[in-house]
Amino acid sequence: MKIIGASVVFVCDRDFSIIRDGGVAYEGERIVEVGVYDELVAKYTKSPSDSKILELESGFCEPRNEKIESVFDSEPQKPTPILETEFFSGCVLLPALINAHIHFEFSSNSTSFVYGSFEGWLASVMSKRDDVLADMDKAIESTIEEQLDSGVGSVGAISSYGADMQALAQSALKVVYFSEAIGANPAALDMLLADFKARFFAAKGLASRSFFPAIALHAPYSVHSVLAKHVIAFAKETFDEKSCVKESSAKPATQAIANPCETFCTFSAHFLESNAERLWLESKNDANAPKGWFYDFYTQTLKIPRPAPYYTIQEFMELFSSTRASFVHCTALSSLESTFLAQGGHSLITCPRSNRLLGGSMLDLKKLDSRQNLGIGTDGASSNANTCMLDELRAGLFGMGGDLQALARVLLLAATRGGAKALGLANGTLESGRSADMAVFAIDGIVDSTQPEVHFILLANKVHRLLINGEQVR
Repeated sequence: MKIIGASVVFVCDRDFSIIRDGGVAYEGERIVEVGVYDELVAKYTKSPSDSKILELESGFCEPRNEKIESVFDSEPQKPTPILETEFFSGCVLLPALINAHIHFEFSSNSTSFVYGSFEGWLASVMSKRDDVLADMDKAIESTIEEQLDSGVGSVGAISSYGADMQALAQSALKVVYFSEAIGANPAALDMLLADFKARFFAAKGLASRSFFPAIALHAPYSVHSVLAKHVIAFAKETFDEKSCVKESSAKPATQAIANPCETFCTFSAHFLESNAERLWLESKNDANAPKGWFYDFYTQTLKIPRPAPYYTIQEFMELFSSTRASFVHCTALSSLESTFLAQGGHSLITCPRSNRLLGGSMLDLKKLDSRQNLGIGTDGASSNANTCMLDELRAGLFGMGGDLQALARVLLLAATRGGAKALGLANGTLESGRSADMAVFAIDGIVDSTQPEVHFILLANKVHRLLINGEQVR
């Protein structure tokens, strides 16, 4: 048993509870109890007075580790288990952050792409993609380190090529790994499906207590409807809600996914990232409606003659009617469509800086249904300045409207509880039975703050302590 505490604890439950001088008792990978630190120490030790608090000095939290006899074993003839306690004064303790949408494969981008419109950016990606993807291994490793340094414990990694697979599987991160299906050329559907399956099965072979294979459909403008239906049928054959991935009789049971999720979210999809995409999809049932930029993109860039949308907006959403999915970006989403997604139990993931760079504006939270589960991600370096989640939260705080303190809570819940729900993970909140994924940040003056959630987003820097599955990784 271990107890970790801090001057301020963000539980990240539904009500955004804050515990002053709070603590978390955990054993192995799971949280046992959350409450006031001194009360937890007193409850689980024979000598509560032995617990000490270390004051913050020079902006750094250096805990004093205490080993105290536990009440769990009272038989005198047996060695008494040791209770380890740590308290970080002048710090914030909260669930490890969750970057619910990130592309590691485009991490080597710096000045390759065009910003200011989604259309201009996509055209530049198509022309510069091979250059950015060359020699990406070092950039992928650097991006993994950036996640850990910013207090991220879990990621929703979207992979188009499988080039980041080994590095992520071997990393300290908890990874929901979305093998992405992409392709709109009807002449290449068999090849596209075979390539997708090969990448998915390679990821499944790496499944572990921290690496979970999942599936993404890139976007309604980039995935042929026939390919999408094949992928969804494949997913229904492959996944179930209890084990995440059905065990194959050809594989030893030890290689199946261990533990991990509440109700696993099988799918992710980019959706309504621009008005051009919305215009394209709305033209499916109206031959006289303007088709806009995407018509030229199909004919001139992809060389597909007489292109037409594969779905309406409603048809694409209904593809996921029998599963849970995360819809990413959604800046061109209407209020009615948000309600439809919320009623279906789907999550929405916003990427504030990417949306500003590519579409000119961030997600309008007022359009979202009050029941809509919200996660947050950095997207990839191809549409961002970096992939630091702390910077992403700051951008959201400055760029999204509404009451500042309420917005800070929305963003922090999206980066913890909402991200966990979107990815189907059993972490994201400091509650009994949840995974012991936790982060500690030193925040100067946080003890006296009357707006700790706002000051955390403004001032949090490199993580001071990071636990994933109860193990210290930073």
